[in-house]
Amino acid sequence: MSQQHFETFDLSIENDIAHICLNRPDKRNSMIPSFWEDLPNVIEDIDGNARARVIVISSTGPVFTAGMDLNAFAPKQHENPDDAKRDRIRHGAAFYDTARKTQAAFNALEDCRLPVLAAIQGGCVGGGLDMVTACDMRYCTQDAFFHHFRNQHRHDGRCGNVPALSTTNARRFGTGTCLHRPAHAGRRGHGYRLG
Repeated sequence: MSQQHFETFDLSIENDIAHICLNRPDKRNSMIPSFWEDLPNVIEDIDGNARARVIVISSTGPVFTAGMDLNAFAPKQHENPDDAKRDRIRHGAAFYDTARKTQAAFNALEDCRLPVLAAIQGGCVGGGLDMVTACDMRYCTQDAFFHHFRNQHRHDGRCGNVPALSTTNARRFGTGTCLHRPAHAGRRGHGYRLG
């Protein structure tokens, strides 16, 4: 049995099954910058070196994931207006790099030649929803729910979560299931549950 520990998940490989388990239940398994670096590298290593025949992604704690930890990506606050302006410009460029890294993680899941399964319990929010839609199959506990936030400025579903949640594509979540809403409809987004 092979085991590795990363900041946001643990990896174990046994009997040709690679198990990636999100390991930050105290932070609701939120995704911080190291997650976006480590996940595609691990997926590509498992796939490229034939270390397993299947990859299972699960988590610890009451929720699967709360999505991106926005505090980790937020710009710093400055008292000096000139410093604040420069930092806003830098933050815009850094946000573009962050978006590329997050998309690379999802692409690694989609491009993986091995079947990638997601075992979801509790809430699967924001970036977590994007992640599980990039997996080949999703298995959910009865209390699982999915939530995405609408962007006020642009919402075209480029990361894939909106098309995957449409009723015409509900079969992506498994045979005989359908999506019902609202299961957990917040003020700023829409929630879905399987049933």
